[in-house]
Amino acid sequence: MATKVSKEVIGHYDDGREVFRYVLEDEKGQLAAVMNIGCAILELCIRDKNGELTDVMCGMENYETKIKMKGLAGATVGRVANRIRDGKFVFNGKEIQLEKNDRAGGHIHGGRGGFQNRYWDGEIVGDSVVFTYVSKDGEEGYPGDLTLKMTVTFENSILRQETEYWSESGSVCNLT
Repeated sequence: MATKVSKEVIGHYDDGREVFRYVLEDEKGQLAAVMNIGCAILELCIRDKNGELTDVMCGMENYETKIKMKGLAGATVGRVANRIRDGKFVFNGKEIQLEKNDRAGGHIHGGRGGFQNRYWDGEIVGDSVVFTYVSKDGEEGYPGDLTLKMTVTFENSILRQETEYWSESGSVCNLT
């Protein structure tokens, strides 16, 4: 039995676009639920030793929780995850100054907007969900257009996220 994939509307993004929850159910009836805002994992329900489904994900239960938390749990964090000291770095010989959004005066997790808060386009492709996002040159201060593609699969109790990203003009990227 192959993975079954379904999609449902769970809310609306700031600009009115529909927010979707994609559910991937494996051959054992276990499931992974991922939403297109930040490619965030909402649920990961696997069978415990007694065969009962148990959600092992800590974090966001739904879209409303994510809005309230403004959290990172389960989400794709970037353009650069972690901190950039003083919010600046040199790229192709040019100093880049980013927003200083952490208490220590540096830049953290891609800025206030970050990939974790962005609307990703999602498409069911076979037994996977493929998310795409294009970060434009200058978004959060980062140089160069950056295209991201994340393929999410759930099969044989294994949740897999395969990420590809590229930039025609060059850029920086360090996701988590």
